[in-house]
Amino acid sequence: MDIYMLYGDHIVRFQGFDSKNEMKEALTRCSNGFSELIEPEYHCVYGILSYRLFDEKGWFGIGFYSVSHNFPPQVVANINDSGLLILYNKYVSLFDLYKGEISFSYELDSIVCFAKYHKNTIIVLAELSATQLNMDGEVLTACFFDDILESFSFEDEMVICRTVNSDALYKLIF
Repeated sequence: MDIYMLYGDHIVRFQGFDSKNEMKEALTRCSNGFSELIEPEYHCVYGILSYRLFDEKGWFGIGFYSVSHNFPPQVVANINDSGLLILYNKYVSLFDLYKGEISFSYELDSIVCFAKYHKNTIIVLAELSATQLNMDGEVLTACFFDDILESFSFEDEMVICRTVNSDALYKLIF
């Protein structure tokens, strides 16, 4: 099943595939070109995020790999006028829709759970850490947990991360 969403003046489509060959074949049918995100060592899910402008006919495809159906890629829109933040496995990638290229990819220590664009930075919560990146993908600050992230909340300039055994306060930098 294909899933469609609107992002600014773009139509974005998600497609899943049963094999790497099917995914690569579909990528080659993207008439405006394609790119592939980093392929992790272990994965079993293949997919394409493709997009086009409303008034264009051709699609640009982004191939992705996922470690499990339980952790599908997430997309955070409104990063900037032309960027989609793609979260998958242990990676965070900012993709520039107009240039058709990856602006940056950053590998975390564990599976990505959540990301938020906040005051020109990107806050990423993973199973075992919280990281704040600038728009070039450089780490501004990071906090590591002694247990798996269970829940979180945002208060003023702080992120409260709750694990099974403790709470961690994470101060953001602006």
